[in-house]
Amino acid sequence: FDPNHGILICANEVRDRKHMEDTVAHEMVHAWDHLRWKMDWVGDKDLKHAACTEIRASMLSGECRWTREAFTRGQWSVTQQFQNCVRRRAIQSVMARPRCKDDVQATKVVNEVWDSCFSDTRPFDEVYR
Repeated sequence: FDPNHGILICANEVRDRKHMEDTVAHEMVHAWDHLRWKMDWVGDKDLKHAACTEIRASMLSGECRWTREAFTRGQWSVTQQFQNCVRRRAIQSVMARPRCKDDVQATKVVNEVWDSCFSDTRPFDEVYR
């Protein structure tokens, strides 16, 4: 998601229809968070906001459902798979932010906001799996 241009999808990166749907859903969560919370995407001033929107986007988009993890990424564990996927993807996204120093900082920030952001399903009533 780009606040000036909206959702941008690179066609050469889309594997199949389901991947496209997950990607659009992920980016729509970012768009909703941007409109609701006035996110600072350019300055990246607050890594906690970045961590929260990444947790929510991975959780609500369907990209961490069991079948996606198992058949696309080879993650076959069932116990805590969903939470592990959301956490892993949020940490990776925070690490890509210019203000994030390293994986230790990314993990710390994700852990700090985890409980409140993982339980926030707005604008949906529940998590799609």
